Amino acid sequence: MMRDYFYELSDHATGLIRSDEVALLNIEGEASDFIRLNNMKIRQAGRVNQSYLDLTLIKGQKKTSHSFTLFYEPETDKAQIRSALETVRSRIDYLTDDPYLAYAREVDNTENITENELPEPEQALQEIRSAANGTDLVGIYAGGFIYRGFANSLGQKNWHENHSFNFDFSLYYQTDKAVKSGYAGFKWDGDRFQQVMDQAASQLEMMKRSPVNITPGTYRVYLAPKAVSVLVNVLNWKGFGARHRHSKTSSLNRMIYDGQRLSPEITVRENTRDGIACRFQADGFIKPDMVPLIEKGAIGDPLVSARSAVEYGLACNGASPAETTESLEIFGGSLASSDILASLDSGIYLNNLHYLNYSDVNAARITGMTRFAAFRVEKGEIKSPINVMRFDETIYNIFGTNLIALTRKRDLILSSATYGNRNTESKLLPGAIVNDFRFTL
Repeated sequence: MMRDYFYELSDHATGLIRSDEVALLNIEGEASDFIRLNNMKIRQAGRVNQSYLDLTLIKGQKKTSHSFTLFYEPETDKAQIRSALETVRSRIDYLTDDPYLAYAREVDNTENITENELPEPEQALQEIRSAANGTDLVGIYAGGFIYRGFANSLGQKNWHENHSFNFDFSLYYQTDKAVKSGYAGFKWDGDRFQQVMDQAASQLEMMKRSPVNITPGTYRVYLAPKAVSVLVNVLNWKGFGARHRHSKTSSLNRMIYDGQRLSPEITVRENTRDGIACRFQADGFIKPDMVPLIEKGAIGDPLVSARSAVEYGLACNGASPAETTESLEIFGGSLASSDILASLDSGIYLNNLHYLNYSDVNAARITGMTRFAAFRVEKGEIKSPINVMRFDETIYNIFGTNLIALTRKRDLILSSATYGNRNTESKLLPGAIVNDFRFTL
């Protein structure tokens, strides 16, 4: 097992540490299958089996690190550890003291191992081909075993592993006309995937109608979970961290300092317990099961990294140095999926958004573009796709004053990022119906 191998390496490193030193070891690895599809044909397929070990040496208030790839051969990898120690020791005395240096000094061992319920890649591909039913599908399937581990020379050991999949795909029509969708989770459900594919195929048929232009102004809109996800991505950038809060650069300053609130329907939490990210971070601090970021529309607790905890005199809650969420959830509402179009009545259905950024950070104002399946709806019926529009709206309007309803059903959205290795960020999000959503051009 990779856990036992990592512990063997960490024990070897601990045996080499001097009395005035502390070592931290972090491993990131995966055994993942990737299948890239275009026009429903396999264009690339393969398996990636990789592990990276980061060795950090701490001496007093000084800290330096060295990373390398593991070969899965004990003597070779132990030699790499000895070489890495020589490297970090050769430079640590030349560093200046770090006044905000922090690492876990109390031993807190944890272990989280989930059962493998993933399909074989061939089975997943067979179900994808069957459900796609001759459409021009473009996408990538990534699935397999992801693991993270932490150990230090003080005796702490933490391990996290899970098995997950993410099928990120689009059904293409022509030029810039496509429907983007996805299916992710821990256990493949053929019936559920068929529902996802049927919805995307239905929207693709709507995309074949002649698009219409809408005039700038305010419209009632439905934001599907994918659209909510990209809005949350921007909010996550400067919204929830302790550093932004205490430096007053947070996009939620009006909630933090002026008492402004969102709708009481909005509860946002960092739900580490039910996500796929690990419960510990690189300095050995353990994350709680839940961090209440927004509770019934009121500002909650910030995400506090180890450095912010020292700088601002706070308790670290295991946040990453970026102090962004890794397992975010927004509570669902009462709107049934079957009632979405009827509740929208006449307005705009937004399946996705892109090119988002803050247009005014202090006001939590976000601008971006419609993308893929965006439809004009009249009297509860989709009539036609709309041409691309830019929007400019505040979080306080979208999830506050103008929020009409949240869907009861929520979608699990896993990050599709694979740069370096598969990302472990996840979101569990409802859709939202919002009044007076502003399109600008």
